[in-house]
Amino acid sequence: TEISVGRGDLEQALRFSADAVTTLENSPPAARLRAGEVYRAHSLALHELGRNTEALEYAHRALEGLQSQRPLRTEGVSESLNLIGVIHADLGDFAEAESWYRRALQFRQENGADSPEKLVRVMNNLAVALMSQPERLEEAARAFDDAIPMARRAGAAPPVIGTLLTNQANVYTLLEDVAAAEAAYVEALEVMRPAIGADHPSSLTTAVSLASLYEFADDLARAE
Repeated sequence: TEISVGRGDLEQALRFSADAVTTLENSPPAARLRAGEVYRAHSLALHELGRNTEALEYAHRALEGLQSQRPLRTEGVSESLNLIGVIHADLGDFAEAESWYRRALQFRQENGADSPEKLVRVMNNLAVALMSQPERLEEAARAFDDAIPMARRAGAAPPVIGTLLTNQANVYTLLEDVAAAEAAYVEALEVMRPAIGADHPSSLTTAVSLASLYEFADDLARAE
């Protein structure tokens, strides 16, 4: 899950990052050691405001800058690879998003970048990208099978684990595996409700999805 901020804060962040980009690009080459980080911050601000075409351009600039920096900023490179995948997913190109998520995972395996929780986030993104391609649902289910135990081992927060379980249940629903979907939704609620409450939007979304599953299975008594 991501922390959301008000639109005013986002627009202010965009102004700050745009100013940083302007300062950077008016600086001599020797002063551009943090170019990758500046471009990534600007890409994030653009992405949050839905300006994804521009965000993608700056995400690629960020990646190029971070890859050329020595010593290699492994955390920044991995985050930029994931960010490019996120932007492609928001643009509706899930196959391209998948390729960038896989690059992020491979980079992490080769360089040891990212905390376990950040790795789980990339794995969730990959599974969602697979889920968004109807012919890849079985792969998506397996991807969640890999991500959920890793999230538990990493000590991920209950809402993170609950989101993974809910997404996995959504895959099973699409596969019309009612029993597996029910088990995942129920477990997600058991994980989330004690931590964030039954009235939290994430809990409510999962509860509504479970009710819809019961309706699909003609189990109207439990759908209520």
